[in-house]
Amino acid sequence: MHDQRETGARRRVAHPRELALACVRILCLRKPGVAVPITFRLAPEVLRPVGHRAILMEMETTFHGLEFLTAPGRVFTPRVTTEALVDAALAHIDERPLRIADVGTGSGVIGVSIAVAAPQVEVYATDINANAVSLARENAERHGVGDRVHVFEGDLLEPVPGQVDLVVANLPYLPEDERRPEYENEPPEAVYAPGDGLEPLRRMLHICEAGKLAMPGFALVQYRGDVLEADCQHLPELRDELARHAAAA
Repeated sequence: MHDQRETGARRRVAHPRELALACVRILCLRKPGVAVPITFRLAPEVLRPVGHRAILMEMETTFHGLEFLTAPGRVFTPRVTTEALVDAALAHIDERPLRIADVGTGSGVIGVSIAVAAPQVEVYATDINANAVSLARENAERHGVGDRVHVFEGDLLEPVPGQVDLVVANLPYLPEDERRPEYENEPPEAVYAPGDGLEPLRRMLHICEAGKLAMPGFALVQYRGDVLEADCQHLPELRDELARHAAAA
């Protein structure tokens, strides 16, 4: 999801690796011969006259060596630090034909990147954001893995059929009272969670423990730029590790 580096956080200035991967600049000519650079912030919603429905303003960004569509303001914009979650997943996959859950898929960059790199796997991606679901499906089709990346709208692992062998999760984890200026243009529900911020991750790990994660599967989660993981027999220890990190933050 997002990464918080100490150096930037103490000064309330975003670390360069926390910045969204995509940006747009335009040149506005105030008078002949004078070019004035202006930062262009996309409106969160653009209306299409035909059909009278809202559509996403889409941009492109590069993630894990692939080009993806993003929707600034409506779907969380991928950060380069999240590529580590893909690398960690691929290290577990090896050549095995695994079933993988990508929880909190956003624009689908994690699940699609895994599917492209490991053509033997099936990915089940979920998100509660309907815009994210639509965008993730579009990105899966764009990279030719739409038949192996199945995207569902729903909470955590609930929409995923059957058991999975590997869970990767990029969920919100910042407490609601820990507002960060570098995320002011991101959907709040993709960044912040109630209490200490860990409730979505705790609920997901409980679902894994209840049987959704098959033996000897692994759960991999991103927390403040780090990838934390545990096999299905050590999920309580992963919950405790997350709690220690949250208390020390």
